[in-house]
Amino acid sequence: MSKKLQEKQRKRLAEEARKAQQQRAHRRSNLITLGIALLVAAIVVVLIIQQTAGDAGSTSSAPAGVPMDEAGCTDIEEFEAEGREHIDPAQAVEYETTPPTSGNHFGTPLDAGFFPSEQPEGAVLHNLEHGQIAIWYSPDMP
Repeated sequence: MSKKLQEKQRKRLAEEARKAQQQRAHRRSNLITLGIALLVAAIVVVLIIQQTAGDAGSTSSAPAGVPMDEAGCTDIEEFEAEGREHIDPAQAVEYETTPPTSGNHFGTPLDAGFFPSEQPEGAVLHNLEHGQIAIWYSPDMP
């Protein structure tokens, strides 16, 4: 067999091996893509089923234990705005309501979180200004 023929045959075999490798890589890539798509679809189906099942018994027309007045609840009260300026923390402020619902307050808000001790009202009001929620509580509240 001539050298030229051997070289030609070697190149052909190398080309066939390269093409086979590309086909395997392409097939593997397609399988990975298909697997990810199936996984995402399965997650979506599970979430839809959970949401649908969760909604089935979530509404109740049963009364909530006791009437509002017996529970000590009152009608919703609305309060006039008392101001919204930023003040120095050393400046004393008296608010019309306890706890305050608005008014001049500190320029720096509190970090979000649970506080086991009392926090300055002026700092809490700044958080309310930014749409955060403050739950005021006291051990001696009725």
